[in-house]
Amino acid sequence: MNKFTAEEMKAHTEAYNQGFEARKSGLAKNANPYPVFEGNRKSSLRECWAQGYVDCADVNHNFQSINPVESIA
Repeated sequence: MNKFTAEEMKAHTEAYNQGFEARKSGLAKNANPYPVFEGNRKSSLRECWAQGYVDCADVNHNFQSINPVESIA
């Protein structure tokens, strides 16, 4: 596992939170502000952003399954 400095950890946490907020705000998944480097190798900040985005979707899904919205007929 990589050892990150406190500054790097702060940057990764911020990237994760940005992804989470992006999902909550309705931004598209491709709105990730962190660039892709060298073909398929993605930056770790980009990955953290994507993980935050996905986790937000999971939280929304779990919340809705616990509290289903009833339609008004």
